[in-house]
Amino acid sequence: MRSKPFVITLAILCGVMVLVCLPLATKFWRVFRTRRIFNAAVEHYNNGRYEKALDALDTCVRTMPDRIVVYQLAGYAATKLPTPDYARARGYYESMLKYAKGDDATEANLALGALYLRKDEDGRRDLDKAIEYLAAALEANEDLPDAHAAIGIAYAMKGMASSAEEHLDAAWQAYAGGEGSLGSTARLWQIAYMYQRGELVEASRAYDELVGTAHDVPAGKYQAALALARAFRVNEDGLSTTAREYYLQGVNNVPGHVRKDYAFKLETLAAAAYERLGKDKEALEHYRQAHGAAPDSPLGRRNLAYALYRAAERAADKAQRAKLLGECLALYRTMLEARQLKGNEQKQVVLALASFAWNAGKKAEAQALIQSIGSSDSALTERMQAAAAIRAKDYHAAVKHLEAALKADPKQSDVAALVARLKSPPEIRNFRVSSLNPYDPQPMISVAYLPRALPEPIPPSNVRLTLDGVPVKPVFAKAECFFVPKEPLRPGDHALEITVTDSLGLTAKKTLTVSIQQDKAPPAIVGITPEANGTTEDRSPVVAFRATDPSGIDPRSLSLVMMRGSSVLRIVDNGRYQVGFKKSKIEKGDLVALGSVRFQFSRDLRPGEYTLRAGATDTRGNRAVETWTFKVQ
Repeated sequence: MRSKPFVITLAILCGVMVLVCLPLATKFWRVFRTRRIFNAAVEHYNNGRYEKALDALDTCVRTMPDRIVVYQLAGYAATKLPTPDYARARGYYESMLKYAKGDDATEANLALGALYLRKDEDGRRDLDKAIEYLAAALEANEDLPDAHAAIGIAYAMKGMASSAEEHLDAAWQAYAGGEGSLGSTARLWQIAYMYQRGELVEASRAYDELVGTAHDVPAGKYQAALALARAFRVNEDGLSTTAREYYLQGVNNVPGHVRKDYAFKLETLAAAAYERLGKDKEALEHYRQAHGAAPDSPLGRRNLAYALYRAAERAADKAQRAKLLGECLALYRTMLEARQLKGNEQKQVVLALASFAWNAGKKAEAQALIQSIGSSDSALTERMQAAAAIRAKDYHAAVKHLEAALKADPKQSDVAALVARLKSPPEIRNFRVSSLNPYDPQPMISVAYLPRALPEPIPPSNVRLTLDGVPVKPVFAKAECFFVPKEPLRPGDHALEITVTDSLGLTAKKTLTVSIQQDKAPPAIVGITPEANGTTEDRSPVVAFRATDPSGIDPRSLSLVMMRGSSVLRIVDNGRYQVGFKKSKIEKGDLVALGSVRFQFSRDLRPGEYTLRAGATDTRGNRAVETWTFKVQ
């Protein structure tokens, strides 16, 4: 029989073992049960039962809230629901961030950025939060093509073009190298920016390249929009022959199902473009096709009639000329009979018919037409003579005859308008200064000029530009010129004057004042790290600052000194590092790049207070010095 002390001791030991083993058994049971539930959740997920998977995962979260994989799978499942619950998915990833580190934290930030980029239940996007999380992901790992694409799209939606294009380009470059899944989307945003800037040739070529490279962009998806964009700009002023011909391809490349809806406009645009290119035969053919697409359109009839008239004037064969004129007259008569013309429009057509009759020697028919609209014979005669003068390009004589016609019949508003046009001096517009900053002593001046009296280009010899009364030689492009002073301008106001003379001798002048400010402001020293008057527990902190100035920073002026008590360490002097920092891959003697100093101490600093003094000078000699202190615990 056992002694009483032995029994008591044994009982105590058993009690202790129960107290120790019970929590372990409970924890083991919780882990075992959670694992079974998680495995069930995975099975539900793989079989498309996402709601059941989420119920199981929520149980896992309650029992073991620090398991990263649970939040990851829950976030995926929430977005896979028949009606994706993006708010719920964001909640899982935000909870995941409380426990995640390293690559897991980066993944959570990337997922949150993408989710906030989507529209919520109210149809709104939280672009600021999207950028915040995506920036955090890129800060941890800048080699994330999809993060670059997503943040680029977010910046684009906020209208921050420069920031957007930087990231979109990074995403596209990575995608072209076989990395990332959003590169094609990023490239489409880049192409949209090209269209906004009017770079249609570059945009179209970029799109063709994208279709050939990306498997997820259907070749015909944007073809119609691209072709229409090119076609609708085919008649813009200032286009080169090559560019206009390239845009003409857009007219021919519009798909048939879309072309049917835009046939009249497309054919009319093409005809006008061919006229600009001097290809009158092709222009006439497209005017015919435009008329065929909309036979009852007064504009289509008038355009075709005028094209036929021009073709008749150039026809060497009399029979061909008579045929073209007959077709032209028939169109004009159809317009009158259809009563599609009213007021001045009807009057112009009648006068055109009268002109044809007059030129054909049918003066009685011409007079009858004129009397039908209540005009006088003397006015008709002057108009006919004016038309002959215009055909002979004797515009001064034409103006005299038109003024005489107007005197005979003052109610001829079309004649008054033509006289006013033939007396209109050239138009000078967009006379402006483009400078890098208010202190830029060599700004670029640009100005455009257009003839208004006649559609004849103004040659460079008829353009005179002066700066402070002294003639200068600008660089000429079509219908505009550019000028950059060879020598820096002194601070103050400077007078620019341009004089433009057209082929009729009509002159226009315009003056522009260019103000150059004197730069007396020192550079700004920003981005200071560690924070001024702050305390850090990091014994090896990052030290950084950046110097900026509109006039530019003198790279040799940058300096940085660190002081602790009586000890002084010269870190940067004359724009070069005086100390090497292995963690930052900086060698002694390296130049400071772009006015930005940034490094991390290779060895731990001793606890205490440190003083940093940074200095920088701009290219105008203005010096800035910034001093701040921080403590290391």
